[in-house]
Amino acid sequence: RMQAVDGDGVIGQTPTLGPGERFSYTSGAPLSAPSGVMSGTYDLIDDEGDE
Repeated sequence: RMQAVDGDGVIGQTPTLGPGERFSYTSGAPLSAPSGVMSGTYDLIDDEGDE
């Protein structure tokens, strides 16, 4: 089963990163199987609003 999530921010946050900075987070999802895989992508914008 696949479930798509789309929206602004990451776990309710919209971090602003400077050069060389990182952002990490932990997330989870309920599973009906003993194990699974989570993957995804992020669209980033610069200070001028360009992707």
